[in-house]
Amino acid sequence: MRHLAKNLKLGWLRSQTKLAGVVLSLLCLPALFGDDFIAIAQPKPSQYGLGIKPQQTGALHAPPSYCITAIAPQDGGRTLSQHPTLYLYLLKNKRERDTFISELRLTLKLDEGESVLSRYMFRVKVQDLEEGLYKIALPVGNFPNLNGKIQHWAMYGIDAEFSSLEYTSAYVRQEPNGNVLKGIQPKSTMLDKARIYAKYYYWYDAFDAYSQWLEQHPKDVVARRERAKMLKENLSSRCVDIYRYISFQKLLEAIDVKPAEAIAFPLKN
Repeated sequence: MRHLAKNLKLGWLRSQTKLAGVVLSLLCLPALFGDDFIAIAQPKPSQYGLGIKPQQTGALHAPPSYCITAIAPQDGGRTLSQHPTLYLYLLKNKRERDTFISELRLTLKLDEGESVLSRYMFRVKVQDLEEGLYKIALPVGNFPNLNGKIQHWAMYGIDAEFSSLEYTSAYVRQEPNGNVLKGIQPKSTMLDKARIYAKYYYWYDAFDAYSQWLEQHPKDVVARRERAKMLKENLSSRCVDIYRYISFQKLLEAIDVKPAEAIAFPLKN
């Protein structure tokens, strides 16, 4: 009987030691990865997403002067277009007054498995960009052909000393869909198109169509609500989750304040 009690006590001590080890390991993770610990958790696939696991970043040593949010699901999105429009929101760290973005760089990579098929780098000089919603206009004649492959967009904000302030990324796949094309009629309005794109979960086309419609019809509260629902259910942002510059609700409201300003990238040299 004494021997049995001794074995039970030993088993209990081992279980507590193992549990303590697990707790200690979890407590150590934030110390190893800093504020980026949140990004380690695998995100829940979004309605519009491709199920891609985003590339993780290393530890964060200091909050950036700017935070850039790609207006896209974290796990990627579909498009019908060979030349999709990328939207982003620029948010400035209120504690930083002197630093500003002087150049934007956009890297496009077509990936197939582990191999990178091609890489395209676009640069544009900019003035001190204000906070707000922007859309990227790339030269059609110099745009890589998607051909159904997943393309990785990486946008970098560069300061006057040519050091990277912050980046954002998004994934996009061009994917034809006969049902979408059948649904769009010659008399379809941009709002009609937006709703058809949204019905079949074509993120880039739907958000762009909603945005174009709202530029011309800013008082259409129904269309505005539909676009806001897309964002609320599918968008994530380092500005909110990691840097905590703004709440998610405030970010959604900020995106909705005014139409996107276009940033045109010149032809590559």
